[in-house]
Amino acid sequence: MRMFIAAGIGVLATMAVTPATAQQNFNGVRVMIAADDADPQSVIRSSDIYHRLQLPLNEEMKRYGYTAIFEDALAAETKWEIQDRSSKQKAIELAKTACQAGKATLCPRVLVLVKTRASATDLGFGTSAQVRMTGELIDVNTNTYLGGWEAPTLDFPAPKACNGVCIENVVGDNGRKVALNLADTLRKMLDQQALRTSASPGSGAVTGRAPASGNGLVNNFVVTFEHFQMQEVLPLKAIMEKEFPETLDISMPEGSSGSFTLNLSTRAKADKVLEWLHLMMEDRGYNLSKLKISTSGSDKFIIDRIVDDGFRPTPTGGRKFN
Repeated sequence: MRMFIAAGIGVLATMAVTPATAQQNFNGVRVMIAADDADPQSVIRSSDIYHRLQLPLNEEMKRYGYTAIFEDALAAETKWEIQDRSSKQKAIELAKTACQAGKATLCPRVLVLVKTRASATDLGFGTSAQVRMTGELIDVNTNTYLGGWEAPTLDFPAPKACNGVCIENVVGDNGRKVALNLADTLRKMLDQQALRTSASPGSGAVTGRAPASGNGLVNNFVVTFEHFQMQEVLPLKAIMEKEFPETLDISMPEGSSGSFTLNLSTRAKADKVLEWLHLMMEDRGYNLSKLKISTSGSDKFIIDRIVDDGFRPTPTGGRKFN
């Protein structure tokens, strides 16, 4: 019996990990950090504070094994004008526009929106400069809200009557400390909510499929069967639902004779789903030379029976997809 092995996303490095170990645990998830500065009380993205926080923050995300996409470089590539005091919707639009540009190097998977507030409190004998950072994590591909977070507020001593440029300098001088604080918070959030580690390996009693491990971000794919009948599509749906590793949910077929569409939610990557679709059709007895299995974009698969040779598979025993 044929067995197929699906690879999951690597586990994130822990806080105490060394750079060498972080490289071994590289997960490849593409993260873009963007300012959420629509609030007039927040630090504006053109501020020196924002830039002095953003640089070490991106560096720390790289250290933890992420692919850090620099927002300014992405905007330059897409000819997108980044404006101060823009809404979070604009940041999301930038990420989505980049993903539609047809270049893999431009598309972030996770958007991290960061709101920074810096304030000065007059203590009489001096000033206390405070930095508070909050934000949200958004799955750009599925529009899923992955979670919100708040990094602990940090306080820094500053001279008496310190404000304006003085506060920028004080907070900026401590930018790396703030970035380290935030990076650790982000890493833990992504680890728990987006990149959960695999459960103990095992297999289902009936199908032999390893149970969904919760490993990696959820992907939503559209699978279309063209020139197929409903009695053919339903067994194929059952295979994808019960035998494909990492399947979370699959919808009922939509359409009518000749064209049916399914929505597949899975933690498997697109290349693995494409591989399994070929194997599924072959195992069901279809002649792959009479079919065309193609992709459209990064989330659509089309299985088209180019030549109808009259073959209609009869019910068979279950196959293992691992």
